[in-house]
Amino acid sequence: MTNANLVKAIQQGIKYYDNNDYKSALPFIIKGTEVGNCGSIRRLAYMYLEGVGGLPRDKIRADELYFQAVEPCKLAASIGEADAQANLGNMYRWGTGGLPRDNNKALELFKLAVENGSAYGQYQLAAFYLNNENNYQSKSEIFRLTRLAAKQGHIPAQNDVGLMYVNGRGVKKDIVKGIEFIRSAADQGLIEAQFNLGVMLRDGVLVKQNSAEAAYYFHLASEQGQKESQYNLGVMYSEGTGVSKNLAAAVRLYKLAADQGFAPAQNNLGILYAEANGVSKNLTEAVRLYNLSAHQELEIAQSNLGYSYENGLGVEQNEVMAIYWYLKSAEQGNTSSKARLCSFIRSDILSKLANLENKEMKMFIWQHMDVNPPFNQLELSKSRVIKMRECGMYTGNSGSNEFIIYQTFDGQEEGCKLVIRDFNYRGETDYLNFTLAKTITSLDDLELRDGIFENRKSVIVIDKTNGEELVILLDQMVGNIKLDNFIIGNRICDVDEL
Repeated sequence: MTNANLVKAIQQGIKYYDNNDYKSALPFIIKGTEVGNCGSIRRLAYMYLEGVGGLPRDKIRADELYFQAVEPCKLAASIGEADAQANLGNMYRWGTGGLPRDNNKALELFKLAVENGSAYGQYQLAAFYLNNENNYQSKSEIFRLTRLAAKQGHIPAQNDVGLMYVNGRGVKKDIVKGIEFIRSAADQGLIEAQFNLGVMLRDGVLVKQNSAEAAYYFHLASEQGQKESQYNLGVMYSEGTGVSKNLAAAVRLYKLAADQGFAPAQNNLGILYAEANGVSKNLTEAVRLYNLSAHQELEIAQSNLGYSYENGLGVEQNEVMAIYWYLKSAEQGNTSSKARLCSFIRSDILSKLANLENKEMKMFIWQHMDVNPPFNQLELSKSRVIKMRECGMYTGNSGSNEFIIYQTFDGQEEGCKLVIRDFNYRGETDYLNFTLAKTITSLDDLELRDGIFENRKSVIVIDKTNGEELVILLDQMVGNIKLDNFIIGNRICDVDEL
């Protein structure tokens, strides 16, 4: 290989690397390392450190390479090679290769690289300013440096400049110009830009919505192994959005993303296995995938895993495990899990919970539920915000008004309700937030008295077991408040029943 071809190969490897296309970069980076190129050696070290490009994660080999890079980088930097100055600056910035972590030395080298016209140095100096509070520079200066690098063809800088224009960060907002820079980076193979542009085109954000073009850019990024784009393109194939519906293609893409540990892809692939869509039905595999995703805290996967345990689908039926995963999911706001919890708590659930060997799981369930056999009902966390409010204010056959204690999730009236009926009260009511420390199952636990709250008449409902007060505000009141006027009604677990 001639010197000219060798230089081109090294530059090509660095271009692939900077575009996060590590697999394509690897053979060129190895070639550069073999001839002692500073930037190639340092990049190969990082690839071993992170286990990317098909290389195993190997910190020992990474450290060896960082040490190997020091002398070539120092030598090249000393004779004025600008990119080597920037590479050496990065090594001082992060303290690799046995060099001390020294931001002042890093800054000196970055500035030297910029003076010598290095686009890589301009980009790295901008990144240094952006992430180093002790060397603060204005947003406009960070934009200036990044734009200089972009104008020299530094592809990641082009994407960043595009985002700066789009968001008006360090420069006057200019969406048209911003999209031009992002599209330029995407068309030159930058995975991040391809993904960003795909999302914008899919959702019609900042650009005219174009599902087919979105699929095109997701495809480009998918081919370079980006899991997020593989997942998004999989969704488009499963729904027939921007592409012809193709469940086999969706399965293939979900598998690629799932194998990289991407939780949404694992969950979606699990659903396809459970429903036999595009793949043979395999409930065991569905549960395996739900489990992988659920342990990454994806609430829909936790709900799906709970449903599998509840119904014995692909796994041995286990109510305690179902409750655990429903609680985990409901804690993140999943409405399906909240509804499923209302159907639980059998009379023997306490004994089942007592036999649970996983102490961490057992503690989580105990902390997030109260068991109330008389109501065959499960309450969520004791620290949940509860509201008490009049519901309907109607006069039924018994001449009663109903007050409902119910759990709220993100302001929505969902979950399980406790009805208290007042047979004498007439008038209007209001409500306050309060915390229900335990579930009231007997009138013996309650004490009622007249009260004044915020200069208004009120009924004070006191939980005698812990002194908690539930305040019902009244606009008018007929007669005295008596405990006999209240009964504990049925639990209502469906919002539509109200």
